[in-house]
Amino acid sequence: MPRQPIIHTVPQPLEPLNIEEVRFWLDIMQEHALFIKMGLPCDRTDLINEAQNFIREFDTLGNRAERLQNEKKFKELVSDAYDVVCEFHRFKRHLLRLKLTCKLAGSIFPIQYDHLAREAEYVMRLFDKMRTGRPGLKAAAKTQETSFWVRIMGEHAALMSHLIDPSERSLVATARDFSEDFDALLLQSNDFASMLSHNENDVPSFRRFLQDVHTSTRQLRDFKRAVQEMIAQCKLVGLIPEMLADHVRREAEHFLMILAMMEKGIITCVTATEPECEVVEAIEDMEEEFCPGPAIECGETVEDCEDQDEEACYEEEDCEEPQANFNIYKSPAVNMDDIEDIEGIEDDIDDDCNSPEPPKTAPAKQKPPKYKWGGKWPRPLGK
Repeated sequence: MPRQPIIHTVPQPLEPLNIEEVRFWLDIMQEHALFIKMGLPCDRTDLINEAQNFIREFDTLGNRAERLQNEKKFKELVSDAYDVVCEFHRFKRHLLRLKLTCKLAGSIFPIQYDHLAREAEYVMRLFDKMRTGRPGLKAAAKTQETSFWVRIMGEHAALMSHLIDPSERSLVATARDFSEDFDALLLQSNDFASMLSHNENDVPSFRRFLQDVHTSTRQLRDFKRAVQEMIAQCKLVGLIPEMLADHVRREAEHFLMILAMMEKGIITCVTATEPECEVVEAIEDMEEEFCPGPAIECGETVEDCEDQDEEACYEEEDCEEPQANFNIYKSPAVNMDDIEDIEGIEDDIDDDCNSPEPPKTAPAKQKPPKYKWGGKWPRPLGK
């Protein structure tokens, strides 16, 4: 007698990584809205109210994420969150446009608006994968993930160097060192993205580079944690709120998790294998609807322009190039007897100017700093 099939009454569990990703990014987006609200000028009540609406939207989505029970509810949540993040991305780009055209004051740098918008675009791509049933991070490309996060970390360090009071010279210098280190890592990451664009397999040099990124990110995370603790204990002078210090520290922790997934082989794709045109087109469509640009008409065709360029080149070849006039300088004749007299005078001067050397003193020992950022600086390569 054949066995009866077992009927599972418990639904299939959700993928833990996707759930944690959604919860993490909903919290991050809500804090972005709060930072924007705090940084807007008080006379722009329309923008402040819009930022407050996004705070409520992400708070509602976060509460729904805590009560998830099945796959259907998860897809509905991700779909709704995707729509809200799209609107939030458009709002951030609008603020950046106002800032660049000197139509918006406030305490937020233009590059900070761009930073927030790029993170929103990253979340849009991530949620788009999740709502179509694909794992978000597992389908990511190592080179693109690394370049994105390395740039984020460098901008965090640069922002901290500007928000810490100038009197905190040691902390400001440390933040600037981190910023320069991640700028160099970003250039190297972009180079690897280009070199490995048609290579499906990993290479040892890129794995060593990921170790370098891991070391620098861990040191930056320790620095952010120390800054957060000093702010909480009122031991640091500056303009960084404790929430902002905690915000950037958690993003560094998240990047360390992604690097660990790369090292353990959970993220195996080196370069992007699937086009993301749908999300890019959606972003471009939103930009066009929000700020349509005037149509550009061109009366001349490309071929006509090329013909004109060729004719101009031929005309230049017919022109005679003016000859440069070089005047060669000739040094006057020198008598050898004069040279011997000069050498004798120099020897006499050297004998008269010999003075005893000053006594050497041992260098003073510097007191070690109270806070350490995970090892000596700069960090050794490949460790």
